[in-house]
Amino acid sequence: MLTTVTRAVLAAVAGLTLAAASASVASAQENPEDVPPTLVRVLADCAADGKTDVEVYLDDLGPYKVLLEGFGEEAQETALHEEHEVYWHEFTDVPVGDYVVRVEGADLPSDGVPVQVKACDDRKPSQPGLTVDVQCQGGWGVATFEVANTEGQTRSYTLEITEEAQQYEAKEILPGLFVRITENLYDDGTYTAVLSGESLDEPITEEFTVKCAPKDAPTVVADARCDDKEDVTTPAVVRVTVGNPNRHDADYTITVGDVTETVTVVGGWQETVDLGPFPGGVYPMTVIGSDGSETPTHVLVDYCEDVVVDDDGLQVSVRCVGEESVVTVRFFPSQSKRVFKVEGRPEFDAVVAPDRDGRYDWMRHEGIEDGVYTAVLRGPGGETREQFTVDCVEGGPTTTTTTTPPTSVTSGSPTTTPSGPPPQGSPGPVDDLPVTGAAVTGMVVLGLAALGMGAGLVFAARRRRV
Repeated sequence: MLTTVTRAVLAAVAGLTLAAASASVASAQENPEDVPPTLVRVLADCAADGKTDVEVYLDDLGPYKVLLEGFGEEAQETALHEEHEVYWHEFTDVPVGDYVVRVEGADLPSDGVPVQVKACDDRKPSQPGLTVDVQCQGGWGVATFEVANTEGQTRSYTLEITEEAQQYEAKEILPGLFVRITENLYDDGTYTAVLSGESLDEPITEEFTVKCAPKDAPTVVADARCDDKEDVTTPAVVRVTVGNPNRHDADYTITVGDVTETVTVVGGWQETVDLGPFPGGVYPMTVIGSDGSETPTHVLVDYCEDVVVDDDGLQVSVRCVGEESVVTVRFFPSQSKRVFKVEGRPEFDAVVAPDRDGRYDWMRHEGIEDGVYTAVLRGPGGETREQFTVDCVEGGPTTTTTTTPPTSVTSGSPTTTPSGPPPQGSPGPVDDLPVTGAAVTGMVVLGLAALGMGAGLVFAARRRRV
């Protein structure tokens, strides 16, 4: 069975018109479940006074209700644009910010279209008149074209996406202002956007490549926090979030240490699995998909029993495992960016970002030589100095640790939490924390052993022609 999604001709208000030489086949897949049902276009002028209108067009049968998530709580009924036979709705007085257009009745992840409303003065004079940005959503590309008047007089422009045989006419854009056009459902491939106008000496051409249908490479984020429970000194619970960036469902078997769980993840979505408490250490982790993918990595779990929340914002903990040192530095919440150093040990150099949600940041280095060291944390509030001793080679305290979960942890039924689109890698709340050092060295973010793996957002983009 051949299913198609067609880009229809539509005309927008507010001086922006889309014309197509002919209706173009956007994509065809042999499996109808692979094709999201609704092609969405969103038009947003820049906000000259802090607010603007956002128009949503649906190239599909209707009517559907559409929700501008982040702006209103209720979905709005679309109306038929009789001249061009598409359904549309206009949201008025939308403030500057980030939103998501969702289509009621079109529940695939690829139907959630991210939209950014920008202020008109949010462009640098050096920026070109045409920019293209591509994100990935449920295995499809979402392309945003920003058309700006960089000239000194009111101008009109034509934007053509040549592979799609379609044109947008941006009429009478005032100097310095711009309009943003966002479309979903771009298949993998290379595309060309061409901006032309009578006042331009030559057209502005932007080639963009969509690479959003990765073959079975999941995103993986492991979370092992000490500070998400009442007693920060009890073992951290390892939670693994697997994001399926593809258009089909897949089963993923997650193994951390000796614990194994399997979870089904819908295409374009993510699931979080609770693997239970783990003592501090380094654990091998493998995620194997029913689609043949295999993602090997590891999880760093902080030694929660060593955590002492210090009012000065800094704690340095030293452990000896055999004759090898394990030095853990913990940074407790602050509203300001701070700089951390250990005198004579540049591998510890770090810039600690401001607090996010009251969690603490931490990093670990192993194999540090015996000696006395001075740690220094500097920020707007002053300076904290802390001296610590490493004495592990001869006669020093030895702590025997294990990287095997306690026997009370069993591989029963996983606890799963459906969420939004798959994570695109772990955000970096700590700027420039080092991940160098002897033996096993790692950086764990905010008391959670956060590790982003697999396919991430691919910015570049558009779709396979059939």
